[in-house]
Formats: sequence, C-alpha cells, structure tokens
Amino acid sequence: MSAVTRFRAAAALLALCAGTTALASAPAQAQYFGRNKVQYRTFDFRILRTTHFDIYYYPEEEQAARDVGRMNERWYARLSRILEYEFEDRQPFVLYASHPHFQQTSTLSGDIGEGTGGVTEAFKQRIILPMAHSYEETDHVVGHELVHAFQYDITGAGRAGGGLEQAAQRFQVPGWFVEGMAEYLSVGPVDPHTAMWLRDAALTGRIPTLEQLTYDPSFFPYRWGQAFWAYVGGRWGDAAIGQILKQVGQGVPFPEAFQRILNVPLEDIVDDWGTSIRRTYLPLLANRREAREEARPLITLKTEGGRINLAPSLSPDGTKVAFLSELEFLDVELYIANAESGEIIRRLVRGTAFDPHFGSLRYINSAGTWSPDSRMFAFSALRGGRDVLVIMNAVRGGRLQEFEIPNVDEIANPTWSPDGTTIVVSGLSGGVTDLYAVNARTGAARRLTNDRFADMQPSFSPDGRTVAFATDRGETDFDQLSYGRYRIGLMDFATGEIRTLQRADGGKNINPQWTSDGRGLYVISDREGINNIYRIEVATGALTQVTNLFTGVSGITDLSPAISSASRADRLVFAAYERGGFNIYSITNPTELAGTAPEPVQVAAAGIPGVPLPALLPPVPRPEDAPYNRVLLSINEYQFGLPDAANVASWTVRPYSPRLSLDYLGQPQIGASANTGGGFNRGGLYGGITGIFSDVLGRHTVFGTVQAQGQIEEIGFSTLYLNQASRWTWGVSAQRVPYVYGGRAQGFRSETEFVQQEVRYRYFDTRLAGLTQYPISQVQRLEFSGGVRRFASDVLVRELVTDVTTGAQVYDER
Repeated sequence: MSAVTRFRAAAALLALCAGTTALASAPAQAQYFGRNKVQYRTFDFRILRTTHFDIYYYPEEEQAARDVGRMNERWYARLSRILEYEFEDRQPFVLYASHPHFQQTSTLSGDIGEGTGGVTEAFKQRIILPMAHSYEETDHVVGHELVHAFQYDITGAGRAGGGLEQAAQRFQVPGWFVEGMAEYLSVGPVDPHTAMWLRDAALTGRIPTLEQLTYDPSFFPYRWGQAFWAYVGGRWGDAAIGQILKQVGQGVPFPEAFQRILNVPLEDIVDDWGTSIRRTYLPLLANRREAREEARPLITLKTEGGRINLAPSLSPDGTKVAFLSELEFLDVELYIANAESGEIIRRLVRGTAFDPHFGSLRYINSAGTWSPDSRMFAFSALRGGRDVLVIMNAVRGGRLQEFEIPNVDEIANPTWSPDGTTIVVSGLSGGVTDLYAVNARTGAARRLTNDRFADMQPSFSPDGRTVAFATDRGETDFDQLSYGRYRIGLMDFATGEIRTLQRADGGKNINPQWTSDGRGLYVISDREGINNIYRIEVATGALTQVTNLFTGVSGITDLSPAISSASRADRLVFAAYERGGFNIYSITNPTELAGTAPEPVQVAAAGIPGVPLPALLPPVPRPEDAPYNRVLLSINEYQFGLPDAANVASWTVRPYSPRLSLDYLGQPQIGASANTGGGFNRGGLYGGITGIFSDVLGRHTVFGTVQAQGQIEEIGFSTLYLNQASRWTWGVSAQRVPYVYGGRAQGFRSETEFVQQEVRYRYFDTRLAGLTQYPISQVQRLEFSGGVRRFASDVLVRELVTDVTTGAQVYDER
C-alpha cells in the first residue's frame, strides 16, 4: 500500500493552541479529535545495514530481521532487472514483529486497520510493515512494498522535498496502476485467489470498463490491477511495464503512456482484456458448479447475512454456527445463528467501531472455537497493544475470561480440546508463528512448537489425542528462502511428536477440520487452481473431493479460514466467494461429505510446466518465451539475488540515533521591491516558505513556516516541535503572526496644501505553548496544555504633503 504521510504537525499545532485540559472520549478517527494511536511499548530500535537497505528493527525480532534483509536484497535484484532501474540512495525499511506492534508505529499518522499489511510513504520513501503469519506471506508483502519504492524513485514522487507537488502532478495515476503493478510484480500471473475474482466477474458480467476500473471503488485495485498488468505482460512482454512507468514518471498521462509504448489505445486494451477473461474462464463452468448447486445456502445476503460473511465455526453438536459479518452495517461483528435454518440467534460481540473494548476481531486471519458443551465460545481479538484469547458465554452473552499469552503478540484460530481443559492457538512471537496450549480455566500457556516454520490453523481431533494444523514444514528451506506449499501437520498432543500428510497433488492444503469419526480431515486445497474442499483419510492418505466450485471456497485472503465441521454430527459449513461477496453454505448429506474421486488437473502453458489453467491470469495461453514471463521466472528463481554468506557476514548493526532530515519543503515564494524615493514605497521583502523535518521513526518532528510581508518587523513565523518517542506525547510551539491592514485618503488641508495619507494598523499575536498527552486507550486520554499569549499593536501614519503653489513635497511618518 502506498501512502503519503498525513500532516501530523497541523493537528498537533491546533492542539497546542487550544489551551485546555481534558479527558477525551470522542469516537472520531483523527489523532487529536478522537481515536488515539497508543504506543503501548517503546521499542529499542537498531539499524541493520545491508547492501542496499537500512533495516530498523528491535532485538526480539533479530532473526526475522536478518531473514527479511535477505528477502529485501533478493527483491531488489529481481525488480532492478525487471524494471531496468537501480536506486541512487539507500532504502529505509522499518520492520515490526507483529501487526499489533505495527499499529503503534510513530512513522505514520492515524489508525492502521487490520487489512493494512504494509505501507510505503512518500516523504522519506520508507517501507513500514509487520511480520506476517508465515515467511512466504512476509516475502510477498516485502516485494509488493518495494515495488512502490521503485515507483516513487522512478517518478520522483518519493523523497521529493520541495518537488513533492510537482512530482505528484506528474504522477497522477489511479489505484489499479500502482497497486496492481505492485501486486503483479510480487505475485506474478499465477494466482488462484485473483483468478477466483475474475471467474466470478465472468459469470456475473461485472468485468470493468476503463472508466469503472479507474473510478469505481467497488473494483478492488489490487486484484483487478494485478490481473490487468498480467495481461499487458503476457501480450507485450513484462519489459513494457517499466517502460510505461518511466513515461508516466516524466509527466506523460498514463493513457498516453500506454499508447506510446504499446501502440494501442488503453480503452482497446481494456476491452480486449475483458474478452480474454470471458474466453478463458467461462468454458470451465461446464464441469463445475456454483455453491448453491453444491450445498444449501445458510448465511447469505439474500437470507440472514450481509455482503461479507466469514470465518464460520460450528458447535460440536452441529446445532449452531458462529460467524463474522457486517450484516449491511458499518462494521464486522460476531454473530451466532441456527446451523439448520440460518436464523440469527444473537449478536455475541459488537464491532470495534461501536464498542472500543476490542481493537479488532481478527476477521481476516482467524475463526473461533466452541467449548465441548456448546455453551462457551472462544476467539482472538486485539486488546490494547496485543491480542488476547477471549472466552464468551454463548448462551447469555458476556465476557467470561480474557487471557494474554506471555511474549505472544498476535493470536489466531483457537481450537478447544474435547475434554474442555485446553485451547490450542497459533501465536506470533518475534516474527515467527508457533502453536501454544492455553489452560481454559487459568490461562497458563505452554509453547508446543518453536522454530521458523509457519504452524497455523490448529484443530483438535474428536478424541483429543491429535492436533492437525497447516504448516510449511518439510519443504521450506530457510537458507535459500524457498517456501514449500502448505501441508497438514499432525501433532500427538501428549508427546509433541509431529508428522506431515502428503499434499494433495501439489496444491496447498490449509484449514484442516476433522470428520466426526476422527478418521479423516476436510481441507481447502487449490490443487486444480480453484480453492475447493477435499477429504483426506488420515491412515491411508486417500483423497476425495467434496466440492467442485467454479469460484472457490475462501475468506478474505488465500489463507483465511473458511470451513468448519461438527465433531459430533455430519455437518460441514464453508464460506464461498460469489457475486463480489462471501456467503456461508452447509453440507449435511453423508454421501456428499464422503466426496468423490478428485477432478483431473487441467494444465495450461505458462512459461513453466504444471500450472493449473484456472489459476492462470489471462492471456491464456500465455507465450512460453522468456520476455513474456520475466516476472514469473524471477519469482521462481529463488537463488537469484539472494546474498551469499560472505555478503550477509559483512552487514553491520548500529544503535538507532534520531537525526532530523527533510520530509517536505513547500514551494518557496520570494519577491522584493526597492525604494524608488517616490510616494509611499519603502521597498521590502515578500514571500514565504514551509518545511517539515523528522527522524526516520517519526519520533521527533519539527514544523516551521516563515512569511514576509515587506518590512523586517512584519515578518511572521510559526514553529512546532512534536515528540512521539513514547506513550507520553508532548510538544512545544512558538509563533508570531502579524496582521496588517489600513487604507489611504487624500484631500486639501488648506488652500495650498494637498495631503495624501496612508494609515496602517498593525497587530502582533505572539504565542508560546506546550502540550502533553497520555492516551489511556484508543478512546480516552489525559491531555494537559498551556501557554502564554501576547498582543501588541501600533499605528503607522504616513503623509505626503504637496504645496500646490510651488510643487514642493514633504514626507512625514509617525
């Protein structure tokens, strides 16, 4: 996500002049008026200096930071080759160990939502991001954000200083242009998740025109932009992408840049792309079905749900289902419904916009779990500066327990043991995801795994002896930073011994859910390029296919939990993406739950063998020649650009020492006039300039502006220093603002004297103020401010007296 940092100093300056002491609780989004950004921790940052990057990190994430340093250098080599461009300056990169830490950052103003995986801002061209739940996810976000850094550098829109406005005027492009390019260059043309969106659009006819792609916010720029750039690369070669970007950076309007490089009008390209989408995907419908043909609608926009119905979780007896939905309101909330009829029983937790007790309900990466008696429900939520495990009374409502796990900042996908004593969760600590067991009564926790492998989405077997989970164990090589497809791990809960199941024909296997007899697992797999539900027999590894959807079984991301099974009943529920939203469906027929023989994988040529056709973004077939697959080949060539051991050994670490540097310099305005000796003209200097300075971590900010109105004594200024180095935020400001106005008059004082008079009233407002804030939570803070203010004024009278008989002139000023 690219962003221009918002103007922190302006709100702070307003606060410094307010002169009040208050306990604020307004629900608005701005830092001053309402929801606070709370720094629950002060991080001890260091700087890891790699070949091209300065990586800002803190000790608990040191291993992850060194691995991210290698990711950065590899992505830099890839993108430099694809875009044929190299940086002139070192690239700053601020890394956080988890998303809750990232949300406390002082480098960015305002709230950071759960869906923001990283930001590249323009003032210092900083990349700021947290570690994700797996190294593969983190690697993708690193690549995506580094594309934005290249975009800023190539166009001059980053680190622009006084040229920021001019660069912004040159680089006027829509979201699909920048975000889609970043997604394509970091993911490539093989992406089952984005292809799912395209198949849905082909089915419904909602393929965007150029105008819709550019102006209609319902067409998500990441997915649609990625698909469009994949089409451009597949038709004209990936080198054209960098050439178009450079043209736009020189001030060429983006439609004209396409015309110049591709020699085809952009509107025609978009129209041809839409035709290619329909021709690629609609024939696949002949052998696949919509969700309503495969299962019974349970929670949909047409029944009890909203447009977004996610993370279903069945009670053990199969009578109730918990899910997250906005129900056509403003915020995602937690509901319980009847698993047979879909009728809403109650809202269990309000959304964070209405109830600030939780900062997030983790609707993207997590689902909840039921107690064995179906009377309690547990889920993860953001509370303060870290995630907590929350246990609710599912019958009457109300919170029963909230547990923190020591040194774990982010929690996901709890699963309750059949005996009711233990809840196992996936937890992120130091940038690494492992499994933890939590005592359901006391909250005491113990770590079950401890390594860099991603261990996610745990699920207790009906007998409580085994925990199934999604993992990249077995194939991920951390020395080479090559990532294996997700497979299912099985942990003997008593001994901790782990074994993995064979993956389903090369696709990912995630979100394991046990069959009611404990002999099999339902999983989501994209083995044929579409996310569908499969059943794996644990003892034999035999595979059957439960659903055969045209779009796919999915949550918000390709790793979001989307299925749930009842441990004591034949019932399976799943979320399906369709018609631009997410609906929940139910399967109860034992025959359907047993599945059928898996559908054969239809392969498409895409520069490398074995790519399933439904996962390939148009054009299809894609030319196999290297120029059309530079992006795909670079992503799969994991050794290219990866620093060797000698290079890594040369990297150095030093403590962070804040140094102010220029963020922004307003366009200077300068003028002067000379005293010609006639009339009232005394000459003077006119104009003004504004500047913002800060350190890389945004802990210290200086804002200043100077305005000249002619005379030395009429120069005004305003300056502010803001310190955001800790939870206590404080600042001081000083300003001198002159207000000058007046008028002229003329007339005869006597028969011989003609008088021209100018009167200037001058008021000088001088202030010195201070402010300190202590945010108690996102909606409450202590605030103290005070200062002194002095008003001064004078009157200048200038007269030019002319003797009408002699023509002599006398000038007087008082």
